Amino acid sequence: MLFPTIEFAAFFAIVFAVTWLLNNQNDPKKWFLVAASYLFYAAWNPNYLFILFGSSLGNYLLALWMGSLPDGRARKWLLAFGVAANLGLLGVFKYYNFFVANVDNLLSSLGVQSSLPFLEVALPVAISFITFHALSYLIDVYRRELQPTRSLVDLLFYISFFPHLVAGPIVRAKDFLSQTTHRSEPENIRLAFCGVPDPRRAVQEGDRRELPLDRLCR
Repeated sequence: MLFPTIEFAAFFAIVFAVTWLLNNQNDPKKWFLVAASYLFYAAWNPNYLFILFGSSLGNYLLALWMGSLPDGRARKWLLAFGVAANLGLLGVFKYYNFFVANVDNLLSSLGVQSSLPFLEVALPVAISFITFHALSYLIDVYRRELQPTRSLVDLLFYISFFPHLVAGPIVRAKDFLSQTTHRSEPENIRLAFCGVPDPRRAVQEGDRRELPLDRLCR
């Protein structure tokens, strides 16, 4: 499901309306957005949902473990394991075939016959964003800039949130998760449509016809 399509416009309209109806029920709203994000991802290839969920669950448990440890070598080794696991997942899907091809060419140039296996699977959509969001969460927890969340839905929400899942940007975990504990404010919707007003900009009266959005953005 691509952003500039009728399908995405219909999907977004439904998700936006239901999310706003659930605005005063924070946990149901988050679970609904997780379900919508997984549906969005599954529209590309449902077989890779296990990567999205597995990364979220694994990093959730790892952060809880890390958060329970005092500062010291154990926390560093746990962070190193988490970084290696996340980058390993990215490397397998994104760079394994490149590495194998170069090793195969090198061996062939040396007169050595090789039959190294290639990974014949499609590259999962957003694997880089999934990886770096997970790393952001682990690093924030390690630095004690963020307490590990006890709510699995919060981390599922953070890693899978569909507006930034395939197009970015990469959002720091501490910045995102701090916004999931309360209802959304109507002012945020106005800012989404209008942006932050620039006091230096003024439009002369009569320069153009007023549109409905102009009245919203006053």
